[in-house]
Amino acid sequence: MQVVRLHGPADLRLCDEPIPTPGPGESLVRVTATGVCGSDLHWFSEAGIGDARVVKPLVLGHESAGVIASGSESGQRVAIDPAIPCRLCEYCQEGNPNLCKHLVFAGSAPDDGTLREYMVWPTHCLYPLPDALTDADGAMLEPLGVAIHAVDLGRIRSGMTVGHQGSARAP
Repeated sequence: MQVVRLHGPADLRLCDEPIPTPGPGESLVRVTATGVCGSDLHWFSEAGIGDARVVKPLVLGHESAGVIASGSESGQRVAIDPAIPCRLCEYCQEGNPNLCKHLVFAGSAPDDGTLREYMVWPTHCLYPLPDALTDADGAMLEPLGVAIHAVDLGRIRSGMTVGHQGSARAP
């Protein structure tokens, strides 16, 4: 299979690697759509974010959808949740897995992401896509979830006036 790996700032390389084999509780997913996030642009241009650095070639990508390629669910189109919480730490136990102390996050060093043909991912992090949504729509569910979480944190309610400030920067 083909994989895109980041080796350093602005150094992406297409590699051939074996198709991974799922273990218990995992599924093999053929990745069909991946968005490019601002964090991917930081990784690309700076080979890191904050104090997190590329120390071994990294597969970027975390806004993704695909098709389960093996097992009883083979053929099922899915959105891929890029975050794998431990389910054991105090934050996970309190119902806040987004704050997990041991979170694995696709495309953020040292954890490979989705810019590859196939990936193995925990089955509980794969969500069936209805026929009304395209694979590209499925890839947008992760940023939609981030936006909804931000609205919840800001306690935004219908009828309120809000502003948005941001910047776009090409690498």
